[in-house]
Amino acid sequence: GVKGFFDGVGASAKFDNPASIDVDKNDNIYVADIFNNRIRRIDSTGNVSTYAGSGIASFRDGSDVTATFNLPHGLGVDASGILYIADWVNHSIRKIDNDRYVTTFAGIGSEGSENGQRDVASFKNPHNVSIDASGNVFIADCYNHLVRKIDLSGEVTTVAGISGVSGKINSSVTTVISKCRS
Repeated sequence: GVKGFFDGVGASAKFDNPASIDVDKNDNIYVADIFNNRIRRIDSTGNVSTYAGSGIASFRDGSDVTATFNLPHGLGVDASGILYIADWVNHSIRKIDNDRYVTTFAGIGSEGSENGQRDVASFKNPHNVSIDASGNVFIADCYNHLVRKIDLSGEVTTVAGISGVSGKINSSVTTVISKCRS
């Protein structure tokens, strides 16, 4: 119940505003630890460790603890154990492979709402990530008020919402995200 940062077992571990969790096929729990700017892992024995992130609020790809995030929010793990993170302030979707190497999966690092290939697409404070059974990545693109999809070819498209418009429209085709948490 006390915020902080400490890797340890069970109740000895400390987090600072954990925002999202997901579980892999081996029952490891991954946690987006927002204010520690880290991704943490809780293994099946309850041991909490830093999985990726140096703790510095920045934008750098690299190996596990040399990579940086800036307020990582939502995360999702796919069937092969690849982890995807909504990197809030960096306006991007980050990816951690099975060797714990962090790369920018989608987004240019500055805010926008462009669709297209993942290396030219843009987001505005992505909030959450989910992966479907086929491996498509879905993003709650918070301040664009959109739900976005990255398909297997790397194409980013808008699934639902009208960019820049918050509210609710009753339609099976157009749905708008009305609120985002920061």
